[in-house]
Amino acid sequence: MPARMKFPYWEWEDYQAGLYDLKRSDWDGDTAAALAVLGSDALEALMRQAVERWPKAAAHHLTDGGMNQQAWLGWAACGLGARCLAHITRAAWWQLTEQQRCQANSCADRVISRYRNPYAQTLFDD
Repeated sequence: MPARMKFPYWEWEDYQAGLYDLKRSDWDGDTAAALAVLGSDALEALMRQAVERWPKAAAHHLTDGGMNQQAWLGWAACGLGARCLAHITRAAWWQLTEQQRCQANSCADRVISRYRNPYAQTLFDD
């Protein structure tokens, strides 16, 4: 695993974009939109896009062994793919079937594995 990297929350690109803002009105994604992203074939690509577009947030969250890294990737994917806030995505998660949750976590695990492997970092450039 890469060494732990820390950034203050105000430097996280996802925070700056508004992912955690409970009152953000221009992020109009709802639970149905989050469910569509979480259950889509595009989920892993959106997770990879989050790592690429939000490098400080990705480094902060994906090098913290105490963080639910799968959850962060899901929040980020729904934020990018459907303009869903993190709390909306958390609510949508429990509406997925067990099989859908396992598939989403598998997508996240592949992205995390690629992130942690220094050689695999070059694969994000494909």
